[in-house]
Amino acid sequence: MSNSNFTLDHYTKMQHILYWIAVVAIWVFFRLIFDGVVLEPFVNKLCYLPSQLLLTYGLLYYVIPWLSDKQYLKSSISFLGLAYLSTTLARFMKIYVYETIIDEGNEKESIIEILTQISHILVQYVIWVFLIPIVTIMILLILNHFRDKEKIYALQREKKIAELKFLKSQVHPHFLFNTLNNLYALAIQHSPKTSDVADKLHQILHYLFYKCSTDSIALNDEVTLLLNYIELEKIRYDNELKVRFDHQDIDKDFRIAPLMLLSLVENAFKHGVSNALTNPLVEIDMSIK
Repeated sequence: MSNSNFTLDHYTKMQHILYWIAVVAIWVFFRLIFDGVVLEPFVNKLCYLPSQLLLTYGLLYYVIPWLSDKQYLKSSISFLGLAYLSTTLARFMKIYVYETIIDEGNEKESIIEILTQISHILVQYVIWVFLIPIVTIMILLILNHFRDKEKIYALQREKKIAELKFLKSQVHPHFLFNTLNNLYALAIQHSPKTSDVADKLHQILHYLFYKCSTDSIALNDEVTLLLNYIELEKIRYDNELKVRFDHQDIDKDFRIAPLMLLSLVENAFKHGVSNALTNPLVEIDMSIK
């Protein structure tokens, strides 16, 4: 069934059995409600059931997969063969089982007559044989449609999570080690900047590992992350580094995917400032279009 839109692999045998029991039970129930009889519709349905099983699974396992593979001749021949076999089987069961139990006095047709009266079989039995298989296939189509949508959503979700983890991993480890070294040096010097550096580092790590696990986040939170990052980088360069960050006229409630901007800013320091011989400068202009 891998070549068809209809897949049965995820349905257990017990689910199949319960489905067909339900089909018979529903048919008998409605005949009981409207006609007040049980035995006749029960026997009648059991006579049609083998034909409907043959047609249903023949279509699902052979005709539809071949049709999906564009094997039109093969699928057409198999469809006609299934139609003939299922309707002939239904007529045979009707004559030799149903009429034996319900209408014992009727004269029975021979096997040869059953097999050769094709027009009579098609006219009288096609609708009743094909009805349940068609409904069954439609139910499977609907169920598989929703199942496929769930799979696609799950894959998209996993992809986003993987991308987010990748972005988190892009925060250069040297930045973390350098910040910890700076924090250690400030602590030894009893600098008043120690607590501020520790707080900004805490905010960055908290944002990376907890706040940005959603699909989108307010731009204001990303700006705060960038400001904390810039302040920690400026400590490494003392007063030599100059940073201009223009972000005042933007909509702070505008939502973007998390961590889209940090890698860009980090690369400006990593590949720009670190290579500057004198007067390192970083200019950041943020706008929304």
